[in-house]
Parts: sequence; structure tokens; C-alpha cells
Amino acid sequence: MIRTYCPRLDLQKFFPALEKKKAVLLHPRRAHVGDVRASKMAGSIAWPQEERWPQCPEHNTDMITVLQLRREDIGSVVRFPDGNDLLQLLWCPRLEHEDNGYSPIARTFWRDSATLGALRSEMGGVNVELDEGCVPAECALHVEEVEEFPSSMALDVRTSAAVDEVIKTHGQEDIAAVDADEVNYYDSLFGAAPQSKAGGHAAWMQDEDTVECEQCGERMEHLLTVASEENNESFGRWAAIEEGVGEDGEDGLDDDDEGEGHTGVMLGDVGSYYVMVCRRCAQWPIATRLQSC
Repeated sequence: MIRTYCPRLDLQKFFPALEKKKAVLLHPRRAHVGDVRASKMAGSIAWPQEERWPQCPEHNTDMITVLQLRREDIGSVVRFPDGNDLLQLLWCPRLEHEDNGYSPIARTFWRDSATLGALRSEMGGVNVELDEGCVPAECALHVEEVEEFPSSMALDVRTSAAVDEVIKTHGQEDIAAVDADEVNYYDSLFGAAPQSKAGGHAAWMQDEDTVECEQCGERMEHLLTVASEENNESFGRWAAIEEGVGEDGEDGLDDDDEGEGHTGVMLGDVGSYYVMVCRRCAQWPIATRLQSC
């Protein structure tokens, strides 16, 4: 079991306008997952045998599997299209897409697992040219439902200062519990979780990026984050408390894999990849952003 710290301070009592959202932290840890229908990062997924494997429109090469998520694991937070119970994310494992902000081009697939028919035994994306940090290792997911507030990057200066003052005055128990960063108590204890997740708020690493749908012009919602870093003491309350994960209690994090992050993902300078969705338009189009430190 993997979990994170839950603050005792009720911040919304002081700031009712701050939007609290539920999110599902994915907590990917390196492991082989034999079930092709299971929630996982990378590995073999439930792909219909008769359906063509998606290709990058710029390079005309196969995309690779990044995430597969079951409704039973994230559906309490993420709304699925009616009749669907499986979400798949694939991307082109290269950063050199100028029109996409030098980040991977991605596609999402919403599916009904009961109607997939015969499944592929081999996945696409073999022997394609790639950037190594764009290729996640196969990971099991240890999902955790949490509540979070917007990133500090989404707050105005006055609100940010007022929030930190309330936390310093009323949240000393929480500050001590996670050794919160005194430079930014808010993000250490309440702001959006920085690791890979579904739903909730985007944990912007730079200025907030208001993403508008190209079809309808409306603001899109955060759907997924794929992060270069999954666990770090600097995460404050979001630093994972590992309990018996992997063989011999190992946590499944590859700390010795220099420069490649715990899951094999290293986008830019320890960046995060945000997938936004518009549920107003048909087919639920997505847009993506990459931000780095």
C-alpha cells in the first residue's frame, strides 16, 4: 500500500473560494503486470487485434503505450464516456515536435473492455527511433484517491500570501508532520500533487497554462499528468509513504537509473506532461502541454 499525508488543517474554511478537487495518484512502481486489461504504465495493453496501431502523424512511426487505466480504479474521480470502462494513453516517444511545444504527440482511447474481441499479442512501437526519456518502464499502479487545491501558480499574489499566513498560524502540526518547505507552505501541504495522476488540478511547474479547446474555444479540464519524478522528500505531503511494495519491501523506484527518473520517464528538465480534455465536444478531444523546472 502506498499513501500520502492528509493535512489536518481545513484550509477551505478560511478560503471557501479555493476550488478543491479529487484526484487519483497513480504511484507507478516498476513491476511486470501480466493482465493486459489491468491498470498499468507501459507494458502490454488490451488492444483489439483488428485495429491498426496508432502512428505519429509527423514521423509516421508507431506510438508507444504510456498508460492504461480502468474505470474501477479511477472512475470515482474521472468521468468516462457512457459504456466505456478503459482509458488508454499512447504517445510518440520523441520530443522533436515543434508544433507541439517540443513534447510527445499523444492520443487517448476510451473503450468498452467487453467488446474488444480478440486482442493483439504483441504491441506496436518496437524498433522505432526514440528519445530514451520518453519511454516508460512497465509499472504496476498503486492508486490513491486524494483531495487537492490548485497549484500556487494558479493563485494571485495576494491570495498566495494570505494562504501561507493562515498555514503558518493554524497549520503548525501539518508543517511539522511533513517538514514543509517554508518558502511555499501552500504547495507543500495543499497545492496540486506533482506526480503522475488522473483528474484533479494540473500541478503547473511554470505559469498556469489556460488550455482552450481548438474546436469550441472553451477551457479544457485536466485529465492526466505523466511526471518525470514520482516521489521526492521535497514533495511535502505528497511524498509517498511506502508500505511493502515490491519484493523484499523494495519500493520499485529505480534510484540508480541516472537521469532517467524512477519510471524511466524524463521529459525535459524533470518535466511534467499534462493531458487536457474537452468533454463538450464529440470524441472528447485532448490537448497536451509539457512544462519543466
